[in-house]
Amino acid sequence: MKQTKLSFWFHEISWKAFYIFFSTIFCFCTCFFYADVFLCEHLQIFLYIMPKNALKFTTFFVTETFSSMLTLSLYTTFLCIFPFMLYCLHTFCRPSYFFYEAYKQLIFLILSFSLSIVAHLFFKYSLLPNILQFFISLGNNELWQHIPNVYNYILFSLSLAIGFQILCQLTCLGIYIDSMSLSNYLMLARTRKYWHIGLLLFSAFICPPDVFLQSTCWVFLVLCFEFMHLGFCFVRSYKKQ
Repeated sequence: MKQTKLSFWFHEISWKAFYIFFSTIFCFCTCFFYADVFLCEHLQIFLYIMPKNALKFTTFFVTETFSSMLTLSLYTTFLCIFPFMLYCLHTFCRPSYFFYEAYKQLIFLILSFSLSIVAHLFFKYSLLPNILQFFISLGNNELWQHIPNVYNYILFSLSLAIGFQILCQLTCLGIYIDSMSLSNYLMLARTRKYWHIGLLLFSAFICPPDVFLQSTCWVFLVLCFEFMHLGFCFVRSYKKQ
């Protein structure tokens, strides 16, 4: 009986891994084929905010443009595959024996993928231009002659984009963690205020001695915690119904 169960698990894991691997390769090839389009779109965001007399982007190595396109392709692939990876992991740990379970898993997949797309568009066309405008406005906007580097700019924008994606996916991660019974919701709800105090101490530890930076970090960490707590609340309200 145990060998049959282990063989069944191995068979399911192999098929799930094959689905994820094949989907990742196909998505990466498609994204890399349009990598020049993605790169031009990211550069145009910065060039639109730059002063009219500013210089264009520069590259110092022959492979720098290729590395930038490769990094963008990997990020776009992860953006598309991550909800599907969570869906495969969820269906393996909690197989849908009934119709309402399959329906719930489909809603989870659609919600996670929709949040990824909305977060990507919001960051690209609203948040990133404002952040760049803030850094440019620190100096003289008319005489700013800094020559941006392509690869460094791509790494900077994608690091912010990944952080914003994680923030927007915290609700889905909370739903996933609670549905898998990996956390105790009652204990989390009772110790909620202590979590806020702990996050305040953590932000004071990593951002000394600037009070404004400490407060900003604390508010961000509390928002992350509350977004994940919101996912727990969704699961609890669904179970009560």
